[in-house]
Amino acid sequence: AAPERLVLLPTGGGTPQLLPNGSITDYFQVRWLNDNRHIVFGAVAPGLDRRRYMQDVHGGVPTRVETMQDVSSTEFLPDGRYVSRNSAGVYWIFAADGRPSHPVPNVSEEDLIVQAAPSNHSVFVVRVEDCTSMRLTTRRLARLDLETGERVHLKDIVIHDPAGVRIVAPQFPVLLVTPDGETYVYSYLRMLSDLYLLDRIE
Repeated sequence: AAPERLVLLPTGGGTPQLLPNGSITDYFQVRWLNDNRHIVFGAVAPGLDRRRYMQDVHGGVPTRVETMQDVSSTEFLPDGRYVSRNSAGVYWIFAADGRPSHPVPNVSEEDLIVQAAPSNHSVFVVRVEDCTSMRLTTRRLARLDLETGERVHLKDIVIHDPAGVRIVAPQFPVLLVTPDGETYVYSYLRMLSDLYLLDRIE
């Protein structure tokens, strides 16, 4: 099969722009950085495992930026640094220019970093609370300072009817928030069934 390709489509007049893909054959989770010039995405190339890449839409091939093994999620900061979570639930901050990496303070395995703030110094974190038997009732949204670990609570999002509610992360995001923290959207999976009582007829 032919490899997938990324195309920039103008919202007004103009010509679609086909981006060079190098050796990449498959893409996933394509997003813009806040500079409106670079995109970041996960991709698959022959002989390589899945990793995140960055690409300048004004020219150039994708550059592999994610180096940590067993990565489960990645969020990019506006300055090009990125925060990756490994399979053990630990977050690290990396820089594409080779600056030393270091762990993110004051996060736990229950935390999910879902969005970088425009400041380059903080991110939005969501935690699923009251979780038992694959059910959830509350999501707590906070802003986390990447240097000090200070957390500022923003909002509790409560699912008032927990019947049939299931945790669906990481297959589906538990919550998405805009960079200014003013708007959010979330989803959840509800699985309900009907119980029937059958009386035996003699």
